[in-house]
Amino acid sequence: SVLEDPKIRAVLLAGYWAAPFSAQKGDGYIHLGEVPSGAPDKSWSNFRSGLEDTVRQLRSRRKEVIIALDAPHFSGDPLILIVGQSIPLRSRLRALMMGRGQTLGQESETIALPNADRIAARIVIDVAARTGARIADIPKALCDGKTCQYSVNGASLYVDQHHLSSLGSQVALRDTKLFDPLPLAAALRRGVLE
Repeated sequence: SVLEDPKIRAVLLAGYWAAPFSAQKGDGYIHLGEVPSGAPDKSWSNFRSGLEDTVRQLRSRRKEVIIALDAPHFSGDPLILIVGQSIPLRSRLRALMMGRGQTLGQESETIALPNADRIAARIVIDVAARTGARIADIPKALCDGKTCQYSVNGASLYVDQHHLSSLGSQVALRDTKLFDPLPLAAALRRGVLE
């Protein structure tokens, strides 16, 4: 197992942390043997405790733990949008429909990083700060505070609406600094970051 293998010195925990949230349907995080309550607060609490328990177990075995924040995800499939841009008629129609304020290859950060993703990110950052794990801040590499990019020079950073391509992974991790989460967690508590 990962816990027992001395050759494994670092573990990267990554996932679509906000994925199980359709609380109205009773989805969410549960502990083994627990009956889903459908309550979002209980689910987030379970996510926090499960992630923290996992990180603490790994850290107790002297593993370095890195937790990745979710990659932004988009309302349309970036690959289809980019391919469509190479077709002249579609390109012109898209320009007419989008208007001058929109740019191909990016989308509003409020759409690409919805509220559930922001809640999950705050939990991940807090858990990292409390356990000594480090953060891979993928949104920081792909978003500028207003928009998130899904292509660079016409090349897709994604293979679908949420999964990074090989190029996307390189771009996201090239500029992503693994950092100490304590200052970020302090800023979250002060309400500086949302």
